[in-house]
Amino acid sequence: MKVEMWIRALKAARAGAEVSQEGLATLIRWSPSTVAAIETGRRRPTMEFAVAADEALNTGGLLASLLKPAEGSSSPTWFESWPGHEERAIRLCNFEPCLVPGLLQTEEYARTVFSTGGLYRS
Repeated sequence: MKVEMWIRALKAARAGAEVSQEGLATLIRWSPSTVAAIETGRRRPTMEFAVAADEALNTGGLLASLLKPAEGSSSPTWFESWPGHEERAIRLCNFEPCLVPGLLQTEEYARTVFSTGGLYRS
């Protein structure tokens, strides 16, 4: 099961229990912004979150059981720890030795980059 399907199950369980996002956040003692980020897919749900939501929404462990297959990612193994690091990061830096950052690009350079990638249409 993909994470998007798990999110739909969470929303359905929350709606069935007639609990708002803020209400769920209060019940499970997580921040409303985290609950919103999980429900919009900006943040991946954790097993800890799924178990807490199961208890608050009385789903009998449904969300936790659905999350296990959803966690089976198609990402490469070297990438699996990255989202956790990204959540805790204060700053993210990216090194692109073959590309000039957007704000430093001239119009001609940007056109060349897009046309090379097949994205530029005149």
